[in-house]
Amino acid sequence: MKHYPLKCHNGWVYLDAIISIVTGHGKIQLKFDTQEIHIELEEDYPFFALTALRRILEPQGIKILCKGSRLDVYPSSFMAYSFKAYKLVMGKPGAREDLCLIFDPTDDLNMIATIDEQWEYWLKWQRSFSEAPTKE
Repeated sequence: MKHYPLKCHNGWVYLDAIISIVTGHGKIQLKFDTQEIHIELEEDYPFFALTALRRILEPQGIKILCKGSRLDVYPSSFMAYSFKAYKLVMGKPGAREDLCLIFDPTDDLNMIATIDEQWEYWLKWQRSFSEAPTKE
């Protein structure tokens, strides 16, 4: 079992949280614990597990301060089984130096997005390749 101590923010204060991950049998088992909240879920892929957790916490106004919750972080389809994702830069394909671990902490609350905002940013990033100027 791997443990990730993280901060969360509920709109007013920061909360200490621990995400615990167990992998095996083709599934990701995730446990999320704060002093008052306890959630357990199971998903096929690490990023989907984080997204499922965020989908539960978002209606309560709780944001998880980890890199996988950042507006500009999203995994490639080739990395579905990985705990890594790319930090996206408009007009630039994801590269090895842009990889980050999705459960690593971040302290930039302003970059933490909702699931929908993150998805829209990813779509915009994809479109940025067709909009990028070409060299002739």
